[in-house]
Amino acid sequence: MVKTVVRLSIIITAVLVIIDAKGQDPHFAGTQDMNIWYNPALKINKVPDAHISIRNVTYPNIIAYSSKAATIELPLISREKEEEENIFFMNLAAGIIADNTGNKFMNASTAMLSLSYALPLNYNSTYLAIGFQGCYTFNRVGFGSGQQYPAKFDRYGAIAAAMASDPFESGLSYGYLTLGAGGALFHSGQNEQWYIGVSVRHFNHPYTEWTSFARMPSNYGIQSAYTIKISSLYAVGCYGNFIWRNGIHEQIIGGHLT
Repeated sequence: MVKTVVRLSIIITAVLVIIDAKGQDPHFAGTQDMNIWYNPALKINKVPDAHISIRNVTYPNIIAYSSKAATIELPLISREKEEEENIFFMNLAAGIIADNTGNKFMNASTAMLSLSYALPLNYNSTYLAIGFQGCYTFNRVGFGSGQQYPAKFDRYGAIAAAMASDPFESGLSYGYLTLGAGGALFHSGQNEQWYIGVSVRHFNHPYTEWTSFARMPSNYGIQSAYTIKISSLYAVGCYGNFIWRNGIHEQIIGGHLT
């Protein structure tokens, strides 16, 4: 009964995330590979991982930019216990994002460090996890001329996210620290894996531009995924990520066959 309720919750969450996409917060699109950025508790296995994402975007005669992201995840567990399936484990993750334009309009980079704790709830590879995250962001957006891009320009890309961090496009350099936390319930069995998580980012509301006037709003999120083996060689799955802040919504869904 409990498994059925959890599965239904994951499916309902995945359906909800397709409703009315209105904006994007992350600097990259690989949400499933780099979901530690969204929720520091979403380390659902005891395997060290590393991910890299590179994206180049060009608007002819307007602007071109590149987005690069990388993360590394290091479970903290003793060697004599790493083969055990139902034990407490910690995970240390670090990452960096860099978004740059060739004309120096945007130079936005963020370094992330997070720590999570996963506690087994039973002897069937089901865990409850909590995580904490700190990010330091360095921004320079705009030329300082007061001429801003249209409000909906690059609505789903890195420039929109950078403008949200520097709403006045001051063209000046500054940095700030943001804090985040998350929780997750997940199952990491051999034939079936799933998770559902909730998170809040930027809850310390740092100043986001050089005049110390605007503050970054909190960013709330719900994440879910479900994968099941359909044969000895193949597995099928889907995932969803729903994020909102200050009336702006982001929904990402996807599926995979491996």
